[in-house]
Amino acid sequence: MNSLKALVFTALMLSVSLAGCLNSEDEPEFFGEVYWQENGVALIWVDEWLYYGLPKINGSCDEWNVILDAEIDWDKFKPGEGDPIGDVCFDNARNEKHVSTYTGDYFEICVVGDEDEENLCYDIHLINGGIIRYYEENAECVPQSNDIREPTGEYYTSPDLLVDDEDWHEEFADFVGDSENAAEEIGCLRTVQVTRSP
Repeated sequence: MNSLKALVFTALMLSVSLAGCLNSEDEPEFFGEVYWQENGVALIWVDEWLYYGLPKINGSCDEWNVILDAEIDWDKFKPGEGDPIGDVCFDNARNEKHVSTYTGDYFEICVVGDEDEENLCYDIHLINGGIIRYYEENAECVPQSNDIREPTGEYYTSPDLLVDDEDWHEEFADFVGDSENAAEEIGCLRTVQVTRSP
């Protein structure tokens, strides 16, 4: 009888734990959220895909194709569906397929590559104001915020894509500072400054 009670209690605790990290559709709560990196480029996990995002310009996504001089189809709608997420443009051409696994404390994301390639994996830890992407191999962390306004400045395109919005960068720096304790608990040895183009 005691073992039955212990089993029921364990199952109850597991369901409570999962409820905080999964939404009503049993998918990670960070799916469909817009997470800004310090360069002003967003990452959006949708179902089994990761997409890059940028703010709309004058309510449209068309100018990004000209600005970036790339053969990329930027669209304001969520890929494969008719509903936009936030006020961002999706890079519908360059997406990254992944498999997510909930470990009980964080989500492990593994990029699905070619059969002869080793999968790149990283962890996503939910923190106040956003997430921390943690790469265990070198203990690198990339903080990203979904609780910050979208960048409104112009973007430098060379050598890397970077938004010119000083106030926004200060807000992001405050978020990074506030996440230091969480990063230490995770085991981050250094925080990566992301300035690469999408």
